[in-house]
Amino acid sequence: MCGYAPADVISVFDASLLWFNKNPHEQVQGYDRFGWIVLLTRDQNVYSLACEILHGIERGDIAAVTTSWLGDIPASWASRLRSVPANRDPCRTTVTIAELINFAIKRDKSPKFISDLIVKAINDKKSTAKRRRKSHKREQAAQAVHPKTRRRSYKRERAAEAIQALWPNGIPDQKALSNGLLCKRVAEWISEDSKKTSLQPPTISDDTILRAAGRLD
Repeated sequence: MCGYAPADVISVFDASLLWFNKNPHEQVQGYDRFGWIVLLTRDQNVYSLACEILHGIERGDIAAVTTSWLGDIPASWASRLRSVPANRDPCRTTVTIAELINFAIKRDKSPKFISDLIVKAINDKKSTAKRRRKSHKREQAAQAVHPKTRRRSYKRERAAEAIQALWPNGIPDQKALSNGLLCKRVAEWISEDSKKTSLQPPTISDDTILRAAGRLD
């Protein structure tokens, strides 16, 4: 049974090891404080995944809760660690489980440690899509009566729906998720979601998205 909730926070290091059913708390004898580098690099799959998540954070595709950079590492260990994206420390850079769920769904993956949450998220999206198709039909009928007002309301509702789907436990603060990244993620979600229902995605302004997020009056 999954021991995590979408709002829980996890380090990139822990997530990368758990993804492949490995123990991030394994004690590596004889390696002092650099034992984590052994755990991260001895399996290429684990190392590649950590780099992919860090790349996502660097590109703005994944919102980090906290981020930290690597300090001084002896040359021998630095050589084993190689180059990580933006020199971020995978042990001290963290993300929410919700971000990992979205990351996994986009890649059609279901790591065991969050598999139950992934199934739930997919089912929730299917239910939401059904409700939206019904809502869209009602919206089309309503627009015939008050077209401009209803269009504005519909766009804000879509933005709010995207926000709820992306961050079911609340939007991260602006330090962790800037307005620009928030608007980008919402627009991408609406575009992808519209493909599932064969509906033309509405053009929604950043101001409308920020109002739906409660960041703009």
